[in-house]
Amino acid sequence: MFLVITDAFSKWVEVYEVTRADSQSTIEVLREVCSRFGLPKTIVSDNGSQFTSAEFQKYCKLNGTCHVTSPVNHPFSNGAEENAVKSFKLGLKKALLDKGQESIKTVLTRYLFMYRNSPHCTTGLSPSSLMLGRKVRTRFDLLFGDRRESAYARCFNKKGWKEVEIVRRVASNVYLCKVKDANEIWKRHADQLIKIGSFLKKLYEKLPERDSDRAGNLDLTKDLDSNENVGTRKDSDVRDSMSDEITTENVTLVDSNVDKTEDVDSQNDYSVARDRARKEIKLPVRIAGI
Repeated sequence: MFLVITDAFSKWVEVYEVTRADSQSTIEVLREVCSRFGLPKTIVSDNGSQFTSAEFQKYCKLNGTCHVTSPVNHPFSNGAEENAVKSFKLGLKKALLDKGQESIKTVLTRYLFMYRNSPHCTTGLSPSSLMLGRKVRTRFDLLFGDRRESAYARCFNKKGWKEVEIVRRVASNVYLCKVKDANEIWKRHADQLIKIGSFLKKLYEKLPERDSDRAGNLDLTKDLDSNENVGTRKDSDVRDSMSDEITTENVTLVDSNVDKTEDVDSQNDYSVARDRARKEIKLPVRIAGI
């Protein structure tokens, strides 16, 4: 005998095997469910004796829960629960026929795992994503593997930055990085990494062009630590540059008609425009990782 509980919003299903269909067993199961997800505002059930008893009504009243029963001989009034019971019976029967040697508990947990992580036809999302607010890791995630991303990592042997490939994350903010075109593995903190193609690229696009840059494209890897081109980068700038990719709607365009009659004036105007662009760009506080 099983007791099936369904959340009306997320379609999350809980199934418990009970030995008796009485009020005491039902209340014990509800206490376990409420200890994880909290007290419900409303409980909708049929007219079984375990739900209409004085003991169950007292439990609902003490917890501030409104208990609603469906009309007699009209199970469609509680259609969400009826559909959950129907799906559970079909899934359990099929699993027992396919794998007869496994226990009912093993079959039940596998069914719930697949049901909770499959998109629901009503919501279009999986019940686990709506209930837990995150995507649960399944076997399908093993097919894609870990996606490697490129970044700039601080180089301590030679002052500057080198392009690396993120191999894996060893801690919440610590990463193992493989240096591009070299057989070296570095361990770097998130504050020592800059995501390629997010902050610096958009910043250069909004700054006025200088005479020295008209001959060709900007080389970010060389200009990153050049005092005469970009200016000295502070630690705060490095941390700010760890923000996620900036959309163009959050960037205020800078007037590119800057007077460049003299080299000194061009250099000063470039620095002023750079500072203005950095102040006007709205950066998120921090990203969780690369």
